Formats: sequence, structure tokens, C-alpha cells
Amino acid sequence: MERYDAVLTSLMGNLDDLFLTLMGSIILLMQAGFAFLEAGSVRAKNTTNILIKNFADLCFGKVLLLFLYTSLVYASNLQIHTYFCRSLVGALEGNVESALFLVK
Repeated sequence: MERYDAVLTSLMGNLDDLFLTLMGSIILLMQAGFAFLEAGSVRAKNTTNILIKNFADLCFGKVLLLFLYTSLVYASNLQIHTYFCRSLVGALEGNVESALFLVK
């Protein structure tokens, strides 16, 4: 019976990871669809500008969310702001120790 509980727990964890991966992929496809919608609603000369803005929004948004979410996960309730600022400033300055918080 214990063996089945371990297998079931492992299976549930793997299904959770699969669900998060699939939903993340769908959200990325939604971002691409919105970029095409915006590109279709402007003149042809502005299409490249709109697509670059959407790609930059995707890149910068994901990096900032990565910093914010990891600071929420790895910091205690009273140190969230301090941890977020210290890790972001350390990564921007090239401090390897502060930037390595992502691999915890």
C-alpha cells in the first residue's frame, strides 16, 4: 500500500508540472496572437514597431516576474521587499552571488 501511495504522489507531482507547462505554453501563444491582432490593426509601416514592442514586453515582463516570484518564494514575509531589491540590484551589477538565487 505504501508503494502505491508513493507512486500516486509522484504521478500527481508530474501531472502538476505538465499542467503548468501546458498553461504557460498557451499563455505564450496568446501573447503571439495579441501581437498579430495589434499588427493587423495598424498600418503596414508600423507593423515591425508593434511586433518589437510586444516582444520586448514579453521579455522584460518575464524577467521581472521571475525576480518577483522567486523573491516571494524564498523570502520570509518581512523580507520580501529587501530580498527582491537586493537580488535585482545584484544581478544588474553583475554580482554572481546575488544572481545565483535563481538556482536555489
